[in-house]
This record gives sequence, C-alpha cells and structure tokens, in this order.
Amino acid sequence: LANEIASLRARLVERRRNELQMEELKAQVAFDKEAYDQAVRRMRAQMARVDGVLPDVQIVTKPYAPLRPSFPQPLLTAAASLLLATMAGALIAWRPLLEAVRRPAEAPRTDTDVGRAPVVDRDIPRPTVTPGIHEAVVPQDATRGLGRRL
Repeated sequence: LANEIASLRARLVERRRNELQMEELKAQVAFDKEAYDQAVRRMRAQMARVDGVLPDVQIVTKPYAPLRPSFPQPLLTAAASLLLATMAGALIAWRPLLEAVRRPAEAPRTDTDVGRAPVVDRDIPRPTVTPGIHEAVVPQDATRGLGRRL
C-alpha cells in the first residue's frame, strides 16, 4: 500500500509538472498565434496597396541621366546679364537728360544740378597766394590754357 501511495504521488507530481508545461506551451502558442495574425493582416494590407498601385503604374522607358543641366543655362544667363547691364548703362547715361526735362524751365541750371561734378582742368596751373602780400602770382606758362575754366 505504501508503494502504491508513493507511485500515486509520483504520478501526481509528474502530472502537475506536465500541466504547468502545458500551460506555458498554451501561452506561447497564443502569443505566437497573435503575432502570426498581425503579420497576416499587415501582409494583406501591403498586398492590397501593391495590388492597388500596380495597374496605375506602367514603365514606358528606363530613366537616363541628362547630358546637360536644365538650369542654369549659360547662354540664357549671359544674354539676360548683357541686356540688364545695357539697360542699367542707358539709365545712368540718360539720367541727367531726364532730370533736365523734368525740371521747370525757370530754375537755374548748373553742372551740379544735372548730376555731374564741376569741370576742373588739372593741366592749368593755379594762381598761388603768398601769405603776407595777398596778391595772386601766376606762373609764366599759365597762358597755355586760357580758354579753359578754372
């Protein structure tokens, strides 16, 4: 009888151990089944997207690298720069005339009014004044530029 009780206890312990292993395996199977179901759902969603895209897309030719850049175009840039520079030069050259046209007729006109600096001839010797005498002394070659403004 003691042997039977001991063998029954051993079977009972073995059975409980097997039940615990079975519970662990069932939990692992449930986890794996959930992961599998999620993967199947994601795959079906991706396949639906791929199936939805494939009929709309058709490759006509293979892509190729362009031979030259599309922008900036050097010839167009040079032509535009030349045009803008010409326009700016014309505006600067004609500005004094435009100001003269816009100015009323009765206003006095001087060289500085039309946007130019006064004309100074650097070749004409200037009269020198000695500090004590206050008289103008003109060098001998001063007659060379008599027709020009001082």
